[in-house]
Amino acid sequence: AKIAKSTPAAKPLGKLSVAVLPFLNMSGDPEQEYFSDGMTEDLITDLSKISALIVIARTSSFAFKGKVDDIRNIAKELNVRYVVEGSVRKAGGKVRITTQLIEAATGKHLWAERYDRDFKDIFDLQDEVLGKIVESLKVTLTAKEQRRLARHETDNSQAYDWYLKGLKQESFFSREGNAESRRLFERAIELDPTYAAAHAHLAQAYSLAQENRWTDKREKFAKKALKFAKKAVELDAELPQAHWALGRIVTRPPLGDLDLAIASMKRVIELDPNYADGYASYANTLNYVGRAKEAIPLLKKAMRINPHYPFWYVYVLGQSQYCLTNFEAAIENFKSAVERNPTVAWPHKFLLASYGQLGLQDDADWEISELDALGQSPTIKNAREASPIQDPAYLKLYLDGMRKGGVPEE
Repeated sequence: AKIAKSTPAAKPLGKLSVAVLPFLNMSGDPEQEYFSDGMTEDLITDLSKISALIVIARTSSFAFKGKVDDIRNIAKELNVRYVVEGSVRKAGGKVRITTQLIEAATGKHLWAERYDRDFKDIFDLQDEVLGKIVESLKVTLTAKEQRRLARHETDNSQAYDWYLKGLKQESFFSREGNAESRRLFERAIELDPTYAAAHAHLAQAYSLAQENRWTDKREKFAKKALKFAKKAVELDAELPQAHWALGRIVTRPPLGDLDLAIASMKRVIELDPNYADGYASYANTLNYVGRAKEAIPLLKKAMRINPHYPFWYVYVLGQSQYCLTNFEAAIENFKSAVERNPTVAWPHKFLLASYGQLGLQDDADWEISELDALGQSPTIKNAREASPIQDPAYLKLYLDGMRKGGVPEE
């Protein structure tokens, strides 16, 4: 995919840059994959909270799942100095974890350990693995970081197991996976009503269902999403995922509270300086309120932390460039977003507006036909109603581009 020159080039990420590769599932049962993935994700989440580290985002680490490659090649591609890898075996109420920390340039194992524990002791085991990595990297934790890392989201191992199963279903990004993830997160909350992370993911699941029209009760689902996100923040005001869920949900119609969205995203990156989606979502919200110039450095930071970034980062960058009237650069990024995810309508809409601004009528006509094929034939009325942009100047610029591209008023 072609990406505009304004996307960041790889710069050295500093001496304490780490990637956690997906732990291998050694259970001999593919059904246990959710557990090894969940253990990896939790370790990434915990390490991300440490301000002295740069931790590569889950999306980028999981790009190497199931691939056999030299650690040095992976480290070079992810631009990190250290790599954590390991394996998990879960069977009959027992867990075995083998893990090692590797210095990428030399291939030297700085630390390696194998643990055999009862599943009910899973949280103590996670604390120990995290502690050993921090110790091996000679990282000094702040008092606040020590306190936050010592606190477990739940002490109920069965609730944790349901939660990890929910994360796996959530990752399928389908109507069926979404419905199943909601059921599983609800099971986790039944077992532990104070489980903030489960509330945050349940909130996201309800929001995604209404955004993607996986339900005909869209308004009811939006309200439920908001309720569970607020509950997550109330249960744990220091959980970055809770603030991210709340901030993301309130940018979406019908809620549209952008002040709360910005405050939430600022809080996310204060709590987790490695939260790539936090920086990208913050940038997205700034575009909506007329602050596109501030959005671009945030996006570049997100892309450095998450070098295998999802298509929507590129889309948001294009949107910032469009709002700053850099239409040529915006077009390259919207095209890249379309190549990476052709079924989503939003990049097509902005491509259409960009072509309209540059007087490229044939290209604009093509985008209108693409939107027709996606069942989203554009009109100015629909574009105005569906757009989350609240800044009058940016909204006018967007709708003017649509008009110039040949989109009818109604």
